[in-house]
Amino acid sequence: MIPYTRKTLPNGLTVVVNRDRASKLAAVNILYRVGARNENPARTGFAHLFEHLMFRGTRAVENFDLPVQMASGDNNAFTNNDYTDFYITLPKDNLETALWLESDRMEGLDITPAKLEAEKKVVIEEFRQRYLNQPYGDQTMLLRALAYKVHPYRWAAIGLATDHIAGATLADVESFYRAHYRPSNAILSISADMEEERMLELAEQVIGLKDDSPMIRQMKMEMRYIKVFLLVLVFFFVMMFFVQNQGSFSDPVVLRLDLLFLTPMESIPMPLYSLSVMWLVSACRAALVTWKE
Repeated sequence: MIPYTRKTLPNGLTVVVNRDRASKLAAVNILYRVGARNENPARTGFAHLFEHLMFRGTRAVENFDLPVQMASGDNNAFTNNDYTDFYITLPKDNLETALWLESDRMEGLDITPAKLEAEKKVVIEEFRQRYLNQPYGDQTMLLRALAYKVHPYRWAAIGLATDHIAGATLADVESFYRAHYRPSNAILSISADMEEERMLELAEQVIGLKDDSPMIRQMKMEMRYIKVFLLVLVFFFVMMFFVQNQGSFSDPVVLRLDLLFLTPMESIPMPLYSLSVMWLVSACRAALVTWKE
């Protein structure tokens, strides 16, 4: 039997660590207690869809695979009826990189309409390739329907029909994310040639401070939009003050302000800047020119 130490952090995250003296690699595995059984029968395939979306980047890391590869590691995931599992293997000296990446996408996943549509197409094509376009490909799906009448095991992780994925909206997906991808619904496992107390300490430092409440996570998402509004409002009044007193948009102070407000803040996704801040800054400048004249 493999010896291990288990600890539950204050935010509900379960951490299991094991010291493996035979390897120079670290294995980081995070299991979310969400699978096909947690889906709405009218909206199946969401757990598997999220397996794909979790690799599409966050607000801090646009390409999830790149930092893993730069740390000499590899990663993958799988979904079944009971859980969704993500794992990273990399040199033990880069363990903190893996923990930070998992912590980041647990709360900061950047789900945009474009990314959602792209992954919906990928999942639908996978459904067709594996189950609809192969002879007897749907055999196991038909057997599930015969074996289970009410139990959620009656559909596979891929879902009941392609229409369920095709009809998924951004609001549906964000709600699913907030409900299931949180610390108290996850089990983090670490195996490396490192003191178990040190691995527990790293897990607590990196992921242990994450908020668990879906309500708090929703409030954080809404705060980003409030920040955009306040940012534009501040920009308008600051620019109006300088134009009134300096009389020119070419003043070095005004130009530096332009650069400051057009630089995306870390907590606000870039697409939101593109559609709001940059457009509104131009509108404010035009309004100020008219007002000045």
